[in-house]
Amino acid sequence: MIKPNATRVSLLALLVLAPASLLSAANAKEAPLKESIALMQDIAGATNGIRETAARIESFNRTPMQLSRMSHSYQLNELREQVNALAPAVNRLEEIGASLGTPEQQTIARAGIAARALAAEVNATILKQNEIEGNPSLNWDYCRLVKAVYSRANALNKSLDAAADYTKARGRAEQNGIIPAPAE
Repeated sequence: MIKPNATRVSLLALLVLAPASLLSAANAKEAPLKESIALMQDIAGATNGIRETAARIESFNRTPMQLSRMSHSYQLNELREQVNALAPAVNRLEEIGASLGTPEQQTIARAGIAARALAAEVNATILKQNEIEGNPSLNWDYCRLVKAVYSRANALNKSLDAAADYTKARGRAEQNGIIPAPAE
């Protein structure tokens, strides 16, 4: 008589714990997806700030005699700090990318390349400003580099906004069984 009760308890425990273990496995798969979406949104927000700073510098270039070299230096320093602040989020996004589906992995790889290109463009702009003795707004190469920083930041911002939206929609579709989850 004791054995049937013990069997009932263990079966009951199995029935209660099985859905919990399945839920925790689903949550473990969902956590990197949610984190990647949050990181993409954070990076997109940061690139929006970079874009605004580049636009400010570009406006300086339209009135070259009204703003000093120090104004440019201050804004370039701001750009450098903004780009450096991106690095941890981009690195973390690339770390968790391997656990995501192929579309997300490709997006993350492209975002990493674009973020590094943006950093290189900001660095080139700072170096060009350091080479120039007078007002940097009067130098064609400097003005071109500032426009390139704006364009790269704008492109990265738009692509990561779209990627975050796509990843959210894909995650919801997988949860609802509309599309299959990526194979492990």
